[in-house]
Amino acid sequence: MVGAGLNYDIRPAVGEVWELTRFGSSVFVGVPPNLRPDMNVGIFDGITGPSHTMRGADVRGWYRDGRLIIDNTHYARITNAAGAGANLSFSAKLIREVGAGPSPIRSDVQAVLAAGTVDIRPAAGSGETWKITDIGSDQWIGAAGAALPDIDVDLNDGTLTARILRSPDNRGWQAPLEFYVDRNDYITITNTAGVTAAISWSAELVHQSGTGVTLVRSDIQTALALASVDFRPVLGEEWKITGIAGAAWVGVAPAGVPDLTAHLFDLANASQIMDSGGGALQNSLLQLLINNANYLRLTDTSNAPHNVGISAILTGQYST
Repeated sequence: MVGAGLNYDIRPAVGEVWELTRFGSSVFVGVPPNLRPDMNVGIFDGITGPSHTMRGADVRGWYRDGRLIIDNTHYARITNAAGAGANLSFSAKLIREVGAGPSPIRSDVQAVLAAGTVDIRPAAGSGETWKITDIGSDQWIGAAGAALPDIDVDLNDGTLTARILRSPDNRGWQAPLEFYVDRNDYITITNTAGVTAAISWSAELVHQSGTGVTLVRSDIQTALALASVDFRPVLGEEWKITGIAGAAWVGVAPAGVPDLTAHLFDLANASQIMDSGGGALQNSLLQLLINNANYLRLTDTSNAPHNVGISAILTGQYST
C-alpha cells in the first residue's frame, strides 16, 4: 500500500540490471475504455527527477510493450497519483547480473534548461552501440488525457538532423521505442517546455566494437523538393529499420507527421508503407527488414528540400 501522492522506488540490488515491462494499481483513472492505473512512472537517480515516461492522467505509454531499463544507480520511481492509498505493482525481469563488473545500462536523467539540448551519444573511442527503449520528461504538454513529454527528439549525425518525435504530436509516442545510436549517429533531445526539465532515457549497451566497424546503420540524407533518396544496404548486408524521421512535418497538432512517403523498392516495383496524409505505421514499432535487393525509398512531399533519416541496425552479413 502506497499513500496518496507518495512514492515507491523500484531499485535493483547493486550489480543487477532489470527490465520493467508492466505497471498496475488498485485505483484506475480515465473514461472507459481508456482507463489507466492512477500512477506515474519515471526514471530517478536519487537527485534529478523523477522524469516521467508514463502518467496515469495520460494515455501515452499504457497501450504498448514496456521496456524500462534500470539498475541501482538509475532506477524507477512510481508515484501514487490517486487521492487515496493504493496498491502499486510492477512486472520485471532480471536481464543482466554484472556483480562488480561494468553495467550495460545507459539509462540516464539530466536537468536541461529551457530550449537546451542533451545528446544520447556514446563517448568518443568507446565503440559502443546503444538501444534506446524509452524517453521521458517531468514536463508534459497537450490536452488532459493526451498529453506528451514536452520535448523534441532528433536523429543527428553531427551535421544533419531529422525529427523523429515532436512534442505536440502523437506520432511515434505511443509505440515502443527502439532507436540505435553510436558516436557518429545519435539522438538529440530539445527541451521545449519553457522551463528547466528533468529529461530521461532508458537505454542499454547492445554491442561494443572497439576499433572495429559499428553495427549502427542509422542515416540522414537531404531529399530535394519532391525527390527521393534511398536507404540501401551494401551487397551482403541486412538491416532492421526501427524509425523514420523528417525535418519537415505536416498536419495540425497533435496529428502532425513527417512530410514524406516511404516505399519498399526493388529497382522495379514500389510498395508504399507510410504516407504523410495517413496514420499507417506512424504509431507502431517499425520493424522493417531490408537488404540490397529490397530497400527503403523516402520521398519528400513538402515541396521543399529537407532532411530525412532512419534509425537502423545491422542484423546480418554474408559473403557475396
